[in-house]
This record gives sequence, C-alpha cells and structure tokens, in this order.
Amino acid sequence: MPCLIGDVGATNVRFAVATPDRQISLMRSYRTCAYSSLLEAVNHYLNEPNLRNLPRPTRAALAIAAPLLGDEVSLPNRNWTFSRKGLQAALQFEVDFYNDFSAVALAVPHLEAADKKEIGVTEPNFDGAIAVIGPGTGLGVAGLIRRANQWIDLCGEGGHATMAATTREESEILNILRVQWGHVSAERVLSGPGLVNIYKALCIVHSTEARELNAEDITNAMMKSDGHNEQTTILCIKAFNIFCSMLGTVAGNVALTLGATGGVYIAGGILPRFAESFTASSFRTRFEHKGRLNSYMHHIPTYLILHRAPALLGLIHAEPRP
Repeated sequence: MPCLIGDVGATNVRFAVATPDRQISLMRSYRTCAYSSLLEAVNHYLNEPNLRNLPRPTRAALAIAAPLLGDEVSLPNRNWTFSRKGLQAALQFEVDFYNDFSAVALAVPHLEAADKKEIGVTEPNFDGAIAVIGPGTGLGVAGLIRRANQWIDLCGEGGHATMAATTREESEILNILRVQWGHVSAERVLSGPGLVNIYKALCIVHSTEARELNAEDITNAMMKSDGHNEQTTILCIKAFNIFCSMLGTVAGNVALTLGATGGVYIAGGILPRFAESFTASSFRTRFEHKGRLNSYMHHIPTYLILHRAPALLGLIHAEPRP
C-alpha cells in the first residue's frame, strides 16, 4: 500500500507517494498560504485526479518546519497549528512527524553525484558526523551520525542560535537589527527574509533610501545590472555576498560543534538557483576561517544540495517513529 510523504514548510508544502522501491512518485507542490490548515492541504493532494484511483495510504511521513516537542505543532513562520493525533483521526491512517531538516539529513547518504555540487575540493570522510544547514523561509540545521549500519538524525533548532559578526560591517548590520528585535538569531539574516534584513540594514549603513524589495527582487537585481538603480544593484550584490559569508561562518560553527568531518551540506530553497554565484562567493573562505583550527576546517568538505526534494528523499529512507 502507498505511503504518503510530505514536506511542510512555511512557503511551500510538497506531497508525494513513496513507491515500494523507494522512489518519489506523483509529487505536487502547493503554496502554503493557499490553505487554512495542513489537513486541508493533505486532502487537496489526496483528491488530485491522478491519485483518486490509487489505494488510500496506510501511513504518512511528514517533514515539518517546526520544533517537535509534543503532539501539538505550530509552524513558526506560518499560522498553522495541528496535532499528530488529530491528523491521524481525520485521515484514518498512521502519521509520523519528522523535523524537516532531520529528513534532509537522512537524504544525504542517498544523494547521487548529480544531486550535489562540491564547494571547495576535499575528500569526504563518511565515518565522521554530517551536518546539514539550509536557508529558506527560515534556517534549518540538523546532524547525522552513523551507528553500526544505521544513520541517526540529530534534530535541533540551530537557526535560532545567536548570530555573531566577523567583520566591522557585519557588526554594524547586527547592531541595526538588534534595535528592532533585541536578539538577532542566525535565521534573522540567513533566510529569505534575512536577505531582505541585510539589504535594509546596508541601506542605513550607506545612508541610502531602501526600496521595498523582497528576497526574489534582491537576487534578480544581483543577477542583472539595472542602470536606473545602480546604487540599489550594488547594495543587492553586497547583501548577497554578506549573506554567503555569514552562512560560511555559521556552517563552520556547526561543523566544529558536531565534528562534522563527514561534510557539511547546504540545502534550502534559495541557493540552488544561484549555484555558480554561491560557489564564487566567500562562503568557503569564511567556513575555513577558524583561527587555530583552519587546517582542521580545510579537510571538511562542503556541498550544495541540488536535489529537487531532499526532505522527501530522506523520508523514504526514514525509520518509523516509535
């Protein structure tokens, strides 16, 4: 019988059917804002024309972009609240919840060569821990360790750890953001909204009026020169470069904390669209910039995940939750 798999994020929700040979089938992606609840989105998928004639699923495995501390779950970046027991009762089949980046981490051992792009050249050590970090609507962080023949995910909320500055300009940006939020987490700068926060702070630093741009506007401006808004384009490019540098700092911190000699994998919905710009950025230089541990960091490989749905891939290989 089919298993329903899903990746529930603040911007998009993706569903698919896991086939018996562990393939992703009938994947659909929807805008989360189009639905009032997770149950409504699931039922919409199950009523798609291509699924109506299939046997009803006997189980669902859902990757959730939220802390999982009990039965009830709330998405931090979307006004959805739901419970596993309530969803099971409504759908009348077993439902397992996984943290979304735990699911991405579980996908790493199953990525093909075409599913990832190496940033820097280093031989991987698959005996070591693996780290995954990904900027999207939020910032996800997870780890992966191997015990005997089993991969075990390490779930956390590292995106909400305090962001630290490395340069004077970064200090100025964080000081500006502290006025608004007090505590500035890594997610406040390393996410889609975070890219906008960096841009707006740069406008203040450079005494320039900020335009009303979203993350897509900033990346579009970065990719093409706009002669009518030259200063805006310059600050958009600078915002993206600072974004990549600060991501390198945080990814390096995660690697040191976990001892992630098996590699650090970058996921999320932003960077795969700008793989070449990201590769050319100072991400890797900043990743290795750890003082007396520079040589240690030099031997840790980093990869950009290019797979279209790594969380779904991870769910296919995930063990059912107890």
